Amino acid sequence: ILCRHITSMDIAKNADEIVSICDAINQFDHLNETALEYKCKAYRIKGNPSLARQGFTNYTKDYLISYGENYMRDFSDIIGM
Repeated sequence: ILCRHITSMDIAKNADEIVSICDAINQFDHLNETALEYKCKAYRIKGNPSLARQGFTNYTKDYLISYGENYMRDFSDIIGM
């Protein structure tokens, strides 16, 4: 439900709320790709690209530990650049 909600939100207008929702999603699913994508985009729009990059880096490390393989997408794919 939360993932559907954030995908329908305007990131530019709701960046802070999206970050909060993504944090809530990550409480239960730390490898949720939708939460990663929207949180990184929200941080970029808020002018915090270093937080977006750090979140992506942490995700890829956790992904490798959990699945034993590298995450297939790169940072520019996630933030849509």
